[in-house]
Amino acid sequence: MTRSIQRLVWAGLVAGATGLSLAGPLDQRQLPPEVRLVMHADFDAMRGSDVGRFLIEHPKLGPMPLLERLRRDVGVDPVKDLHGVTMYTTSPCMAHTVAVLTCSSEGAKRFGERMAAGELPDFEHGGQPDMEYWSWRRREMRTFAAIHAGGLDGERRIIFADSVAQLDAAVKQLDAAPTTPREEQPQPRVGSCVFVWIEDFGDCDLWRPQAQVLRHTSSVLIDVGLQAREEGSEEPAQVYGAAMVKADSEESAALMRQVLAGTLAMYQLGVQGEPGGDDATHVLRQVQSEVRGKELHVTWAPDGTRMMAALQAIAEGNTSEKAAEARSAGPGDMVPRGTP
Repeated sequence: MTRSIQRLVWAGLVAGATGLSLAGPLDQRQLPPEVRLVMHADFDAMRGSDVGRFLIEHPKLGPMPLLERLRRDVGVDPVKDLHGVTMYTTSPCMAHTVAVLTCSSEGAKRFGERMAAGELPDFEHGGQPDMEYWSWRRREMRTFAAIHAGGLDGERRIIFADSVAQLDAAVKQLDAAPTTPREEQPQPRVGSCVFVWIEDFGDCDLWRPQAQVLRHTSSVLIDVGLQAREEGSEEPAQVYGAAMVKADSEESAALMRQVLAGTLAMYQLGVQGEPGGDDATHVLRQVQSEVRGKELHVTWAPDGTRMMAALQAIAEGNTSEKAAEARSAGPGDMVPRGTP
């Protein structure tokens, strides 16, 4: 299966359920009252299903390249160390988010060792009262990071931000007393693994040019998780997905539904004749949508067995493709960066 087809299949399988959470349910103490965006992925909950564990163990399959970057750049192993990630922002530009990783103490130790090596681009080490921090260049921006005590024994939080001021505010937020969410701020369901809520997109120069449809979107809510099993049941946990997009008009909402239908059809065409194609098609066809006034509602209840079969076929196909590329490469191609 080609890499482009693999990416298309994956995008269809998750049906837009991308995003990044704290260990356990969303911890409201992390979020300032004026929060406008929340992206929460509970990796401990994901490990409660075969599908979730598979995605964590194969991060290159999905839309989570951040997980590989965690291992490479900051030393946190997403398979062994990570309990969850929460991202949020209060800025009109959604690109300026704070990320809070909850990981094991061993993961935090490896992070400290990675920072002590000082090998990241334009690396700097600094501090202020009650907060030691590190920073490095990320393209034209800088990333600032600090370690905070976790909520449970054996846990640590690593905070990432765009500035020392933003980092300091995030630390103070974690130490603050719990606050009551605003009435209009939705909460994840019980069993939620991935939760995304964007109150409004503002005038973000980094986001809007990438998708003109955002001009017609006021808010987005996505929740993907595992349905609670009946007591004593040996059935595998059932995956659920739900999304709601608020548009600026009923016409825009109807057009968005057409875009979704066309996208799913494109994914189905892309997997025809490919390994796992029948299973992927079955899963894609379980995406349901309807327009209610200015709102587009999407629900998804995939067959977990068929989804696992599709994911395994994609992983095996990707491995076979890499092996074929290695066999067909010339001698010079096998030398890293072409060095003699």
